Amino acid sequence: MTVIAVAAVTFEATVWMLANPLAVYWDEASYYASTVHFARLLRHSGLSHFGTAWHFDPFRPPISLILPLPVALLVPNSLLAMRIVSWIVFLAAALLIGATVRRVANAEAGALAVMMLVASPVLVMSLKMFGTEYPLLLAIAGVLFFAFGTDSRRAWIGLGVSIGLGMLAKTSFAVIIVPLLIGRFLVSRSRGRDAAAVLLGGLIASTWWIAHAATAIRFVLHSREAVPHSLGPPADPHTFVRWCEAFARCVSGYGVLAAIVITIALLLLRRRSIPPFTIATAASSVLLLIAGYSGVNHNPRWLAPAVVLLIAAAASVARPIPLLIALVFAQVLAITIFHETAVARTYIWLGATEVMEPAEQWDFHPVKVFVDRRAHIAAPRIALMGAGYQLNPASIEEAWLRDGGDALSRTIWTDDYDLQRAVAYAATAQVVITAPGYLGDPRDGASRVNVHNAEFAGALMQSSLFDGPYTIDVGVNEKASVEVFLRRTRPPQNPR
Repeated sequence: MTVIAVAAVTFEATVWMLANPLAVYWDEASYYASTVHFARLLRHSGLSHFGTAWHFDPFRPPISLILPLPVALLVPNSLLAMRIVSWIVFLAAALLIGATVRRVANAEAGALAVMMLVASPVLVMSLKMFGTEYPLLLAIAGVLFFAFGTDSRRAWIGLGVSIGLGMLAKTSFAVIIVPLLIGRFLVSRSRGRDAAAVLLGGLIASTWWIAHAATAIRFVLHSREAVPHSLGPPADPHTFVRWCEAFARCVSGYGVLAAIVITIALLLLRRRSIPPFTIATAASSVLLLIAGYSGVNHNPRWLAPAVVLLIAAAASVARPIPLLIALVFAQVLAITIFHETAVARTYIWLGATEVMEPAEQWDFHPVKVFVDRRAHIAAPRIALMGAGYQLNPASIEEAWLRDGGDALSRTIWTDDYDLQRAVAYAATAQVVITAPGYLGDPRDGASRVNVHNAEFAGALMQSSLFDGPYTIDVGVNEKASVEVFLRRTRPPQNPR
């Protein structure tokens, strides 16, 4: 059953990648653009500029953009190749966790763990796209395997590399690793090797963290307070109810959560002793869940590592009875066969029947063709008024990057938006793009930006600095269009 589940979900994820070839949201487009730029830098300048890529982003650890570089060098400008890297790493992490659970418990429990992982909506949703989750999950799997899944005398090296990889993947790994190391020390026969592993991990992580620790921590604290994905104040009981519902639907899925609850109930009834592995993974998961709920930002993707650890903990003490297998496999069927076919209106609040829905796709290649033909600018400066999963600077740049070119796109919107300042900023660009008829997803805060698009377009029409608007269709799965303005190289002449 596990092999069938992995194969079915992998097949459906591959079909989804091919059917939705463009970036689904701002972050994916941004990560794609950064990796393409790094690959070009290394191709033209060699490893002498590797440090530029390593320290390019002072807010996020760099490994998620560095790992795909070999593939990006072999297959230039391909988002599909980067997504495949993400998915392969996910499968490797799932198999590594399954091997660890097999060692801690038994083969049936290990197989159940793998099936539960590939049935999680948030994991499938996150890992079939190109983001930051895949190296984090590989690091977690590596720590679990080398700390609990092998007795090799050289396991401390793998543990140290996994710790370093985790710290270079996401800042939240600092919360994850503490309970896991405590659990390791409880079962360890060689505290000296464990200390060496921690030292090795710290040395690897220090290559980035020494220079950027302060900015990375400030960024995480700021991200926790992001309002667009908030379900409400954490102290409000209604928020907790909404958060639990979102967790059950979008993070674990109802079938996997039911299997976990049944496992816990049976464990309490049998009053069995709980192994250190289970305690450590459960404690790490609970810490992440508390951290995720206590902030304002309730984006379910933040809980991806928490559900991985929760599944590992539950599977390690589960009795894989037919009921548990049936519940999890039913969720696999919901993802692969009984999923909805309407275009998804969001990219994060997705349940098991929604993660394989077609994504809203805006293709800005027709805009690029128009700019090439009318303005003859190789690498245009672009200003964007608007916001949305597809309407963002990185998604616009993607059209140029896919063709081997480049563009510099920046957003006009600021929290203290003023129309005159917006027009003045637009005048510094060569191309201006907006979408007067587009509101976007109100759950992501896009509508508060896009309500100004029409008046902004009107202001540009009244300005003598721009030609346009030129309406260009960009929708793929649904009809959508943008208005493009070109900066005049010289003011129009008044007729005599």
